[in-house]
Amino acid sequence: NKISGPELQYRLIELYSDRLKIIRDEENSRFLKESAGKKNIQKSSFFTISMEEYKKIDVFGMNVIKKNPTYLRIGEIYLTHGLNARDFAGDEVQSEKYLLKGLEVTPKNSPLVYYLKVALAEHFYTTKNFSKSEFYYQDVVKNKESEMLTKHLHNYAWCLIQSNKLEYALKIVHYGYALCNVKNNNKKY
Repeated sequence: NKISGPELQYRLIELYSDRLKIIRDEENSRFLKESAGKKNIQKSSFFTISMEEYKKIDVFGMNVIKKNPTYLRIGEIYLTHGLNARDFAGDEVQSEKYLLKGLEVTPKNSPLVYYLKVALAEHFYTTKNFSKSEFYYQDVVKNKESEMLTKHLHNYAWCLIQSNKLEYALKIVHYGYALCNVKNNNKKY
């Protein structure tokens, strides 16, 4: 059977990405088991299957976008590609490109914008570009319903500290701490 239609193809991207995670977890287990106590071991040789799968998913997704330029879930494809580039290829540059492109093509009122901004805030945070991370965290911490709010507040405060905005950073830290105290009564945070 030939799969057709962008919705089915998008679902395949999701399924392939889920399978990619399983493959990577198996490879990682094998790497940890076989490399214990060994010094001269080539780590990349343990992750060849997941890298091949990552590349296939990347090509497949870009073809879906190319063939369906008006498809409504293009932003979701870019988000998936950005996370895959980060998590499975270790390619922060490509990850950033995909996430920014996803943000560019996603309607501003879409809930997906929040997830793209979270991914970008975390990307810039881990790459130590704190001013760009701060920019995205400003919006991310507005979502008071997020279960990860206290983590985002912590990261946002650290970005503020790096920007020498100490007084505001302290307010954010206190707010995050207050939410943590609520945790015992309200399991949300």
